[in-house]
Amino acid sequence: MRRFALLAASGALVLGLAAQPVSAREPSPTIVAAALSVNARTGEFDHLIAAVVRAGLVEVLDGNRQLTVFAPTPLTPSEMNSKGFLVPSVHDGAAYVNDARIVAADVDASNGVIHVIDRVLLPQG
Repeated sequence: MRRFALLAASGALVLGLAAQPVSAREPSPTIVAAALSVNARTGEFDHLIAAVVRAGLVEVLDGNRQLTVFAPTPLTPSEMNSKGFLVPSVHDGAAYVNDARIVAADVDASNGVIHVIDRVLLPQG
């Protein structure tokens, strides 16, 4: 009888949990939405947004693929040519990719992450 009462109580608990409404998880913004949101508050991603639009990459960065974006800031308009690949490094406690210093890391998006850098990286060409 005790076993039956325990089994009945367990079944009622499972049914009670299953009947509870499941709250929808709020999806995080895509890279495009995150960049637009940050830019609306700070103006920090003007260069990134202009480059994405000019290159026709809005749909790509608004999709489901997991991507990493390095966003140049308007702080220093200097440009540099990379060698076609990115080389991460640390100098004096600061993180760099090629010669661009990462000034803010890990702006999360549902489809990737944005790292803010202090220069524009251009492929050598």
